[in-house]
Amino acid sequence: MFGQARDRTAAPAGGRRAWRVLISSAAVSVSLVCALSPASAAPTPPPNPSDSQIGAAASAKASLATTVGTLSGQIVQAQAALQSLNAQAELQEQKYAYAISRLNDAKDGALHARAAVETAQQGIDSARGNLTTFVRSTYMSPSAGSTTAGLLTATDPDALLQSGDYQHYVSAHNLTAMGALDRATVAKSNADAKAKASVELQRRLTDEAAQAQRAAQGAFANKQAQTEQLRSQQASYQTQLLSAQTQLATLNGQRTTFLAYQQEQAQIAAEKARQLALARARAAAAQAQALAQAQALAQAQALAQQRADAAAAAAERERQRAREAANNSSSGGSSNSGTDNSGGSSNSAGGGSSNSGGSSGGSDSSSGGSSNNSGGNSNSGGNSNSGGNSNSGGSSSGGGTGGGGSDSGSTGGGSTGGGGSAPLPAPGSTGGWTAAKGQAAVSRAMTQVGTPYSWAAGNYDGPTYGVDSPGTDGWNDHTVLGFDCSGLTMYAWAPQGLFMPHYAASQYLVAGSYHPQSGDLLPGDLLFWSDSGQAGIHHVAMYIGDGNVIQAPNSGDIVKITPWDQVASGYFGATRPLT
Repeated sequence: MFGQARDRTAAPAGGRRAWRVLISSAAVSVSLVCALSPASAAPTPPPNPSDSQIGAAASAKASLATTVGTLSGQIVQAQAALQSLNAQAELQEQKYAYAISRLNDAKDGALHARAAVETAQQGIDSARGNLTTFVRSTYMSPSAGSTTAGLLTATDPDALLQSGDYQHYVSAHNLTAMGALDRATVAKSNADAKAKASVELQRRLTDEAAQAQRAAQGAFANKQAQTEQLRSQQASYQTQLLSAQTQLATLNGQRTTFLAYQQEQAQIAAEKARQLALARARAAAAQAQALAQAQALAQAQALAQQRADAAAAAAERERQRAREAANNSSSGGSSNSGTDNSGGSSNSAGGGSSNSGGSSGGSDSSSGGSSNNSGGNSNSGGNSNSGGNSNSGGSSSGGGTGGGGSDSGSTGGGSTGGGGSAPLPAPGSTGGWTAAKGQAAVSRAMTQVGTPYSWAAGNYDGPTYGVDSPGTDGWNDHTVLGFDCSGLTMYAWAPQGLFMPHYAASQYLVAGSYHPQSGDLLPGDLLFWSDSGQAGIHHVAMYIGDGNVIQAPNSGDIVKITPWDQVASGYFGATRPLT
């Protein structure tokens, strides 16, 4: 009774254990889900400029880019204009050099005229002296001038004849003296006129030179002013464009950063959602496993309770049979003690009964034993409780659902990681030109490499001091001993008997009659540059071979060697000297 009671009170305790397992599993599931749920606020997002801000910056940048493009076109045009102005400045320099050269010639002419005037004056003075002497001698010997007096005073015919010869001499001498005086007077008058003309020419050429100088200065000043203005505008717009580009780049960078932030946050949220769903699945699996375990445990406990009840009932039947057997034995003894036969019969009967009772007891016992055996089988059915291990196999399935491998596979190789994806010959000379003369001219010019450029400087003999040109790079060239472009070519060709004017435009025609093409150039040839035809030739250089020329470029520079096609724009043509 007490054992049966203990067995019955044990069953609820086992049930409670099953429910405790179920509750603890559910708690673990809930804790897993809560642990993976968003618990902290998202980080502060980076600044995200608006579309209107980016659009305004892009419009400003595009507008400035258009302005800079327009300005670039203007600069190209201005550079062409500057090249033209530079050519004009060089042309004025050549005109000034030519005017200075003609002025020097006029000065020499004036000196010669003055000398002629002085010589004429000396002739006049001499003629006047002779005339004065004649007049004085005539005055002191008046008989010489009277024929009647000669006839009256002659002592003989010979004396008369001598007197006539003398008078003829005096008359002739008088005419000679007068003629000399007249000629001297005319010569002086001519000399005076020539001297005046030389002085006038000198004055006019001086004015022309001054005008040419002022024109060159003005052209150069205009060139400098336009250059500085364009450079200033270009620098200003470039600065504005750089600022607009920087602003647009900053806004685009902020937008890119914000979009990257959004993408990152979306990836984080997706990963959290995946982890949360995975946790929920694991929790559901764990909960289902716990429920299955609890159900299996409850079933096992119920079966065990049934078996305990069956065993208790069997034991009770055994005890009942034992009591009945004991009672039957007591009643049988009494019968034997009554009459032996009846007792025997009774015993026999009783024995039979007893036997049958024993059989019955035995069969009950056997059946009880069978029941116990089947109970044992039921206990082996209790292995069905180890079938709980089958539930733990369900746990293994749950482990599969938990998918440590599947989870890591999704995380490592999924779209979040994304790491698997992968980035003519020259004609014969018609003059005195020879190749040797051309080479000699080149050799002489080459001796001046490194000599400074000087405004309107250089002549047939070598470098000279230049002329100041205020407002230009040649403002101090009176202190610079050197050459300008045409002065250098004058110097180079002078020993070969070619004396050219100090003017590039004149040298093109004066130097020679043959004008070779650029592919037929020979050492010593003169090359010219112009922006406005022959009259506009402003620069000359000498070809030295191998595609190079020797030239005197401009103030501040030196005589140097340069590829001929890199000297300047506006190549005009070439002349072969002495042809």
